[in-house]
Amino acid sequence: MKKFIKVFASTTSEWDEVNCLLVELNENFLSLAKKYIELIKSLNKNDEKIDSINIFESSFIFTDLFFSDNNDEIDVNLCEIIEVEDLDTEYNHPQQRIVGHSVEFGVYGVLVKGFGKHTDEEFWGVIPNEFILSISL
Repeated sequence: MKKFIKVFASTTSEWDEVNCLLVELNENFLSLAKKYIELIKSLNKNDEKIDSINIFESSFIFTDLFFSDNNDEIDVNLCEIIEVEDLDTEYNHPQQRIVGHSVEFGVYGVLVKGFGKHTDEEFWGVIPNEFILSISL
């Protein structure tokens, strides 16, 4: 079983449905995320105009991120660690391929975005910084 951070997600798509972002919880993601969260907090403390930094996918190993689970209603404040045996059977993938993931580390949270391969549709979810900083593996 793999561990994932699960948070509420949304999209601009009119025909694709997502309601959760699943980011695999591993040492690589956690150490880089904590490093960048501390960096943006430090930069913001010295200059309040700096409130985020963008990191593109190559810094993180992402596969599929955005899903729709079988629960019709997902709380917008959802933020939890879950264990998943098989993503393909427990969650539904969007119909279109999502590419070009970016990660924006802000003062309050980590915004993960993806874009439809052949569309301008956006998919996104936010992981609160305090939640990430509280995790230990």
